[in-house]
Amino acid sequence: MVGVGRAAGVVVWLSATAWAAPPPMVGLYRAGELGILEMAVTDGHVTGHFKGGGNCSFTNQLQVISGNFEGDVFVGTAFVCQEGPSCEKEKTFPFLAVYHSGSLAGDIKLDVGCSSPGLEGRRLNVSSASAEDRLLLGRENGSSASQTANRNANKKDLQERAGSAFRDARVAFASQNFVAARTAIDRSLMYDDSNWQAWQLSGGVELELKNVEKGLQSFEKAVLNARNAHLTDLELGDLFYNLACAQSLSGKRREALGSLRNALKVGDGQSIVGEASKDHQLDGIREDPEFKRILTDATKKPRRPR
Repeated sequence: MVGVGRAAGVVVWLSATAWAAPPPMVGLYRAGELGILEMAVTDGHVTGHFKGGGNCSFTNQLQVISGNFEGDVFVGTAFVCQEGPSCEKEKTFPFLAVYHSGSLAGDIKLDVGCSSPGLEGRRLNVSSASAEDRLLLGRENGSSASQTANRNANKKDLQERAGSAFRDARVAFASQNFVAARTAIDRSLMYDDSNWQAWQLSGGVELELKNVEKGLQSFEKAVLNARNAHLTDLELGDLFYNLACAQSLSGKRREALGSLRNALKVGDGQSIVGEASKDHQLDGIREDPEFKRILTDATKKPRRPR
């Protein structure tokens, strides 16, 4: 895997893994005292962004819930505020919940000695917002002009928080403190999940922690979010190379070869060939004749100007 901290080339984009279709949880939902969320589904991935009415003093549009359905079980994360000595004020936790009659219910294991004003003990229930919730939300938001101003201010605040957490994650990653890097990058993505570089760093962290499937998912999301970004050829080459590494580790031989080929189309061919020749993350495709042919063809091409 090449460095994940190093954003324009054109190449065939790979599609992300198709998620199982979740039950229809779209629109306004009450997530206990965490507040009212705007639930949405994109390509099977479920998100819930804060709209108001909670005890955690969240910023509007903050992503509180993220995950996917596996049948009637929701597997994802929840962003929760905490109280107590030495407790992290806001933190992402695993959230495993059961779907029934349009609602989700599951427990969240907080840090030791901590509690949350947004939970009923450890329980988080997510159900359709009531008429009272909608009325409360309307009063909090005020006029359309103030709504626009608030959205812009909130978006800027979230991006600043995401950027700060992303920088913390990069420092931790460089120091090989991968657990701390995961905590920081998860926080960054909860504030802003549209940053392809954050998803790429998340993928690198998960591979270092031997969570191959989650790492692959993160790299796939990096590719999806990079579609609308202005990447340099080197950045695009690195992204495809890292995706190839994750696919190789996952046993996706054909996909890994395709990603490696894409990396060499747009990236620094000689550098990528040198890295690929010794990268153990590509051992899953190393003996494939196509792998050797790809590297051989790349060495015959003139070096791309940096």
